[in-house]
Amino acid sequence: ILKKQEPDVDIHEICEEDTVRLEASGGDFYHWNTGSTSDFITQILDTTTIFSLRALNQNTNCSYTIYDTITVHSLPDVHIEASDTITCSQSAVTLYAIGNASDYLWNNSTHGNTLNLLPSTSQQYSVTAFSNFGCVNKDSLFVTVNLPPADFTIAVSANTICFNESTTVTALPSPSSTIRYYHWNTTQGDINTPDFTYHPSLNIPNVYIDTIRVTIEDYNGCTKNAIIPITILPIPRDTIIAPSSICIYDTIHINTSGLNYSYFWSGNPFPNNQSSSVWFVPTSVQPSSLNFAANITNSYGCTLNLNKSIQVNPLPQISITHQQDTNYFCNNVNYSFTASGASQYHWSNGMTNNPIQIIPTGSIISVTGTDIHGCKNNTSLPVNIITAPTASINMNDTMICAL
Repeated sequence: ILKKQEPDVDIHEICEEDTVRLEASGGDFYHWNTGSTSDFITQILDTTTIFSLRALNQNTNCSYTIYDTITVHSLPDVHIEASDTITCSQSAVTLYAIGNASDYLWNNSTHGNTLNLLPSTSQQYSVTAFSNFGCVNKDSLFVTVNLPPADFTIAVSANTICFNESTTVTALPSPSSTIRYYHWNTTQGDINTPDFTYHPSLNIPNVYIDTIRVTIEDYNGCTKNAIIPITILPIPRDTIIAPSSICIYDTIHINTSGLNYSYFWSGNPFPNNQSSSVWFVPTSVQPSSLNFAANITNSYGCTLNLNKSIQVNPLPQISITHQQDTNYFCNNVNYSFTASGASQYHWSNGMTNNPIQIIPTGSIISVTGTDIHGCKNNTSLPVNIITAPTASINMNDTMICAL
């Protein structure tokens, strides 16, 4: 009688590298094909094996031989691959069980051929692979988790600024020697230094808060973020309303929007004026331009500086010429008069062409000239009208003798 044990008394199939115990009974002496003469044998099998046993009865001197085949099933192939074996705390890592098994069981009791992790400490992960027969195999992998950089602060030169101001922002990790990379999220582009000068980018009429974020990375590739809010105050929304050029002696009105702001004017021609608009009449073209500035302050204390330059143009110098040597003109004679010094002309008789052909009447001829800047001036020419003499011939005789 051949009796098999470990793991099952009736087993004829085992897994590779399993141990099988075969026991003999019913005889007095035994001889196994392994060479053993014991009433049992223990074997670790990696291939299918046929066992034979010859049993002998001492009293009858009879013997018999029996056979049994132990089928050995191969272990499933399995090994673990990882998206990262060295990572940072709370960074995503995926483990993959690669092989030909029908099922996989991870050491956290999760089934499947993948395991998604957010590890916070270094540790070993293992997976057990099961074949359809029930044979098992294992593999393990150690994942090293590096801690992130220590908490750090951000120093700011000013937490509240006006839109047209700036503030210096500095990341202060400790120790700074472990940091190899800085990245500030800013509209000013990538900035990779420990500090930078922040300029607001959104100009709106209301107070708003802009959040600055910095990411630091250590030499292990681990990162940490920090944020700080910056309060942005609006600046005055105003403009100077004035022409770009004027003529000397013209009255100019320089105006602003007139909102509830404080104004302070500086520069020629009205220093230290504090109204929202000013009036001025230039009486000289030296200097040829008026340069001035308005310092405008709103209720938040934010200021806007506006500059303006106005060109002061001289009046055109108008003159009238004609073909006479003097200003004496014969009565009822047509003369040509030419104006110069401007680009457009308007004569006292309503004519706008130049030169003009007229019969002088009255005591003056006047013309107004306008130059390319729109500046106007006029001049006049005194006119003296002379009445032409009346000629006659007197004769004593109307008949004379021929010579």
